[in-house]
Amino acid sequence: MPVEHIIWFLNKNFDMVLEEFSQDEIERYRDIIQQFERLNGAVANIRDFQTEFINFYDLKFYQKGDQEEKSLDVYFNLLSNGTLQEEITKFRDLNGFKEIFHSVYNQIDKISNRNVFSYTSKLIHTINPIFPIYDVNVRVALDLEEIYDFQRNRKDASWSHYNQILEIYQQILVNMDFNKILDQIEKMRDISFLSKLIKIDLITWNLGKVIEKVRKMNQFREGRVR
Repeated sequence: MPVEHIIWFLNKNFDMVLEEFSQDEIERYRDIIQQFERLNGAVANIRDFQTEFINFYDLKFYQKGDQEEKSLDVYFNLLSNGTLQEEITKFRDLNGFKEIFHSVYNQIDKISNRNVFSYTSKLIHTINPIFPIYDVNVRVALDLEEIYDFQRNRKDASWSHYNQILEIYQQILVNMDFNKILDQIEKMRDISFLSKLIKIDLITWNLGKVIEKVRKMNQFREGRVR
């Protein structure tokens, strides 16, 4: 979706986006990032952190019985891996990052047959928040092509989307109209502790939720007219 369309939709549905982008959600996000920093990333056995992370990011592996718990253990052990943390925190952009992205993706792919790109992005973002979060809401907001769980080239397609997301965010960063919208949001939400890129990331995430709501409302109205 061109940046101009994103700005148009934000302006048209500002109140709905602001409602989704609640202070409670912002505080939950801050708590996850601050806990991770305070614990120096050693979260493999910290159940309170894991519960908050799972609930906030809707982390599910859709597996039965003990297997779900084992998969979560693998995920949080990966998130706690000191060597991986050092590698990811070295980077300031995607130049040269593809190998690490693929490595994390492959390890998560072994424990999940769904949402691998989403869970990969959330793990990487927690370690180094300059990298964006991806899930269905971001895909909807940016009008990216859907990546299916059974797709053969889904890892490469995910990497391509990752690049597209950051490219769009870089365009939004310098967009004057978006900055006006951001000024409005900052008057009503305490997001001063966030970098501008993270503000864009979280606003986009919530924009996708609103777009889906508006679509459903329109479908309902069309159904009633018929």
